[in-house]
Amino acid sequence: MSRFYALLLTLVILGVIAFWLGWFNISTSNESAGDRVHVDLTLNKGKVREDADATAAKARELGAKTQEEIRDAARKIGNKSSTDVATGWTLDRKHIELEAGSSVDVILSRTGSDLKAQQVGLFPSAGSNLIVTGGQFKEGATSALVAIEAPANAHDGQVSVVADGRSESIDVVVKPK
Repeated sequence: MSRFYALLLTLVILGVIAFWLGWFNISTSNESAGDRVHVDLTLNKGKVREDADATAAKARELGAKTQEEIRDAARKIGNKSSTDVATGWTLDRKHIELEAGSSVDVILSRTGSDLKAQQVGLFPSAGSNLIVTGGQFKEGATSALVAIEAPANAHDGQVSVVADGRSESIDVVVKPK
């Protein structure tokens, strides 16, 4: 029963926010010849779409800003001397297209003499809803898989891969199902 009240409270809060944002309007009118009151609910689809587009633009902007901050952090780490970083790495592809609801593996390869166990940083762009896993190098391994999944609500974006003081991006295009 408490879940019902929690759901009801959530719906009321969302309704108040939607009303405050101007997504819908409620108006009433009285009939002069009776005790009838007409209640009209008007949905402003244009305002909803406008707010959704503005939110998506802010998410893309935040994603780009986050990605730039990741690159800056990678550059700062990369200022170590070359003897500190004895490995190099590459991605087998930097652009992928996948259908919503599917996933793809990208191979991350490394070379060098320091093949210690390592987890690379994997950062999907904000608002893309992409799910990224993997990137775990085992001791002595020269390759690791990075799995990129596009759930049904995923959008185009980028995945930043950060390791050994540098960052590279994988462009992801999500095709609707």
